[in-house]
Amino acid sequence: MPVKVDFGSTVIAPEQPSKDGYVFNGWSRQFPFIMPSENLIVKALWNKNKHSLTYMIDGKEDHRVELETGAVIHLDSPTITDDSFNGWQCEWTTMPDHDITANGSMIRSIAILTLPTNIEYANGNITSVTGGKIRLTYVNGTTKDVDFTKEMIESYDIDAVHINYLGCKDYMLVTAASETKFTDKDIHIWSFENVIYVENAKSEIKIVDVNGRVIKTVKPESTRMEIPIEKMGIYIVKTFGATNKVFIK
Repeated sequence: MPVKVDFGSTVIAPEQPSKDGYVFNGWSRQFPFIMPSENLIVKALWNKNKHSLTYMIDGKEDHRVELETGAVIHLDSPTITDDSFNGWQCEWTTMPDHDITANGSMIRSIAILTLPTNIEYANGNITSVTGGKIRLTYVNGTTKDVDFTKEMIESYDIDAVHINYLGCKDYMLVTAASETKFTDKDIHIWSFENVIYVENAKSEIKIVDVNGRVIKTVKPESTRMEIPIEKMGIYIVKTFGATNKVFIK
């Protein structure tokens, strides 16, 4: 806004202006000064407002940054470096003219949803896992389902699968046949290496995986049946009068 000042007069600073989203940072000329014999333009200098973006994990501050109003928000990585973190949730994509928060959460517990369909071994060590899901539950109540990996498995035997994921543990019993049951003492079921043996079966023999799927059905053609199994793992052998679990290595 132009004002008239007499030549030689002392010019003092006007009232400090304001502007939404900005902080006043002085004038383009230092006040007071003596009015020269020519027109002058004195401009207000502005800096954009800065506000805090605070990163919170389960109610505790992870870190914070200062951003100018209108700046595009690129969410930082947390100070935690493992997969127990579920990512940031922030409703803003550009910085508003006030402080804001981004929230994240850590894993509280895990649960096995389905067991792997196959676990491969070599020299006594697990080399690969096929299938299976676990559910991650975070402190804030959100969940995420992830695939089994061989690194999760602490132990895997004829009775149960035990897993450990980032310090959280769970196990699942092989529930398709949680106990060995024999109602006919003449029927014998066992395994050696990659072969299942069944003696004295009086009806068809079903081989079931730990998730309850029938992978093989065999009709008994002799007193002692030898049934080769291609993949390692736990299997349930069922025939009329007998059920047993076997471990193919």
